[in-house]
Amino acid sequence: MKVEIQMAKQPKTCLILNHPRKVRSDAVLKVLSEKRKDEIAEFARTRSLVKTLKWLKKSGIDTSMGALSTFLSEYRVSQRLMQIAAVVQVALFEKLKQDPRLTPELMQQLGQSFFSGLAITREDARVWDITQQIELKKEKLDLERQKHCDDVKDRRAKLKKGLKAPKKGGGIRAETLEQIERELKLM
Repeated sequence: MKVEIQMAKQPKTCLILNHPRKVRSDAVLKVLSEKRKDEIAEFARTRSLVKTLKWLKKSGIDTSMGALSTFLSEYRVSQRLMQIAAVVQVALFEKLKQDPRLTPELMQQLGQSFFSGLAITREDARVWDITQQIELKKEKLDLERQKHCDDVKDRRAKLKKGLKAPKKGGGIRAETLEQIERELKLM
């Protein structure tokens, strides 16, 4: 289950978890009610996959070991992300109360610091790498944007200079002037 996290400046909506794709109708476990999903996850928390699979079959849910394993993994990740999002949301809300002029950029930096700190605390090299790659990409985009702005500024300056400069070889050539005079005398 791919989950996207978005930042917003409004209190109570600082972090939003979005599920970008519609769940397939044949995904037996994913189409269940949230209450039922919670029950399955709670049952599986203290039991093996085999016992959970048997328990599901008794209640009329027929699924595979792989589907159950994937469902439980996604469920746990989703729950953890929601917990983390709630913590970050509270932290950002508190920061916003302290300083109402808090910018989206500063909020993003605070969120980045939180997730980096979480990765370090858990000694999770993968999450740390992801946070660093995101920061690196952001810096690269900022650099490209600045280069583009500088290029546009240079082009505008050249155009303005070109418009103000007198054109060389401009005007009417002597031959053309003579031809005009001849034609005017003929009329």
